[in-house]
Amino acid sequence: MLAKAAGKTYGVAAVTLIHGESDSGNNQYAAQVQQLWQDYNMDLKAITGQTNSIPLFYSQMSSYTYYNHSTPIIAQQQLDAHIQAPGKTI
Repeated sequence: MLAKAAGKTYGVAAVTLIHGESDSGNNQYAAQVQQLWQDYNMDLKAITGQTNSIPLFYSQMSSYTYYNHSTPIIAQQQLDAHIQAPGKTI
């Protein structure tokens, strides 16, 4: 509203997300990150009127051994999410 009133445009360049560690064993993480990216894009584009995609930069702390996971599932899930949507989820 303020940008429009000033004769300017407004857009969102990117969204950043830092997760906690309790879902370090989440096998659905990649799909959930994709859904989160889609939701952010749909909502922010509706608010700003912009047409370009808004990338999601994400990271997560992980103490996977605390949760008795033998391997860090999230690292692979993050890579999978990026491979499925390069340039969109990073």
